[in-house]
Amino acid sequence: MRNIEKRTANPIWPTCRRILASLVFLSLFSVGAFAQRRAAARTQYEKAEKQRTALEGKPQKERTLKEYTQLVAAYRRVYHLSPQSAEVTTSLQAVGELYQEMGRLFDEKYFQSAVDAYQFLLHEYPTSRYRDDALFTIAQIQQEDLGDTELADKTYQEFLKRFPRSSKAEQVKAALAEIAAEREKETKASSKAALA
Repeated sequence: MRNIEKRTANPIWPTCRRILASLVFLSLFSVGAFAQRRAAARTQYEKAEKQRTALEGKPQKERTLKEYTQLVAAYRRVYHLSPQSAEVTTSLQAVGELYQEMGRLFDEKYFQSAVDAYQFLLHEYPTSRYRDDALFTIAQIQQEDLGDTELADKTYQEFLKRFPRSSKAEQVKAALAEIAAEREKETKASSKAALA
């Protein structure tokens, strides 16, 4: 009777061993692939940094939109290769900075692309060391480059709520005071126009 019980229990163990061995093999394979993607992302980041250094070595008048576009794509590839790579947040910050520069040099539409890049950084990497810089820069772009003081006001308020002890807090308060003064000036001007 005992022999019969052992025979019926035996077929399960080889199957379990095969499954366990397969899982171990797959986990080792995925760890290796993950390390390869991280290494590829690091190499891509270094390549993008060299490209940026070369671009910034040229006088601004000689820089082309195509060069900037290629550089933005190079930094974005870091994220696409390995979203968990240590260089991703620095790359996304660089994308925002490059779009800002493109807005100044080529077309104002790139200012919105800069805002989108910084918002992506904030959304995908909320604990990044660049989070307060990104939010502050979004507000600056909204105020100075896009001319949307209402949206800038909201973004500055959000900044103070999220980062009250930031080194940029005083700059934010000054920007809010400037927006309030502009509003007051506009209100007085519209009141005078209505009375006239």
